[in-house]
Amino acid sequence: MAEDNTRNYEETMECASILGKLTKALLDYNKLSDEGILEEQFSKDRLQSGISELEELKEKLQDTNIIDKYKEQIVKDVNYKIEICKKIQEEFDFNIIKKLSMLNSHGDFCTQQLIYNDDGEPTIIDFEKAKRMPIVWEIMRSYCYTDEEVKDGKININNLVDYFKTFNGYIKLNEYDLKYAPYVYLLQLISSTFGYKEYVKDIEQEELLKFAFFRTKICRNLYNKKEEISKELLGNVRNI
Repeated sequence: MAEDNTRNYEETMECASILGKLTKALLDYNKLSDEGILEEQFSKDRLQSGISELEELKEKLQDTNIIDKYKEQIVKDVNYKIEICKKIQEEFDFNIIKKLSMLNSHGDFCTQQLIYNDDGEPTIIDFEKAKRMPIVWEIMRSYCYTDEEVKDGKININNLVDYFKTFNGYIKLNEYDLKYAPYVYLLQLISSTFGYKEYVKDIEQEELLKFAFFRTKICRNLYNKKEEISKELLGNVRNI
């Protein structure tokens, strides 16, 4: 079992292949439901709820008397998240979500869910979060937690495109999956208070805070490069 963001290019593409094989194997499995995931994670209402949670966290930060070395960065990140949430509310057509490929998937696929035997053959573990979901979310998330080049939150667009190409060799993605991939991941990630909230409640949770910082760096990179990413995915993956 490897830690997040420790895989080189070849190992990252291997993870994309494993995810593709898994998704293909689950195509006809009828016991997984979407469990309301679209409303809970990818709706305008969820984004608004996220803004409210971020505003509440911001108030707690203003009220606290704790002088902490991370406080300035937390405030900066929370303000950024609120700003981008509001922009996405204005920019994004949430009807697009209904046009995404909804497929059975692991729900938490990443390099830490892979255990290799002595022959180098992988076993996927921890299917607790398996459900039917917009598969492009799982692809985006797993790539961001796998490639060593994303360890500082900066996405290598060429590697991301190849990750999608590899997956697309098993399951064909539609035009909406490719065009809106950055937005789909942002919708879930940008409004999250995870890591910040836990640290404000208990400053011993420093590792969770650093994880939150990492995810917000991904948000910044995704939002700034969303048009470029969409263009590259549409141009290089759609007809593979």
